[in-house]
Amino acid sequence: PTQVRNILRQTAREDSFTGAVPNANWGYGKLDALAAIERTLSLNENTLSQITLAPNPTRGAFSINLGKTYDEVTVQVRNIMGQTLQNKTYSNTQRIEDEIRSATGMYFVTVSFEGASETFKILKN
Repeated sequence: PTQVRNILRQTAREDSFTGAVPNANWGYGKLDALAAIERTLSLNENTLSQITLAPNPTRGAFSINLGKTYDEVTVQVRNIMGQTLQNKTYSNTQRIEDEIRSATGMYFVTVSFEGASETFKILKN
């Protein structure tokens, strides 16, 4: 939710109707849905260098290599509407094997451990 809010704020447009933004009438400006989608699609697929997710695109199955062993890791798969489709917790692991069990499309996989999290976009074809 925080990433979505930030993307919407960063891509909102300002014009002669909105005036200087943010303001009480227009908030951060006019929604630019195309710019928000383009920003989302340009998210780094791996900003924490130790974590890798492959293959991408996939037919469903994917692997996450954490780079080292963690006591507890949570993997959440969400669709582009933000709905949680899968939420699993793994113990004492360095590598996770999972599968997207939904239709083809774009999904977001969030890996959380030790107070940190990383979100990957993944395409299922």
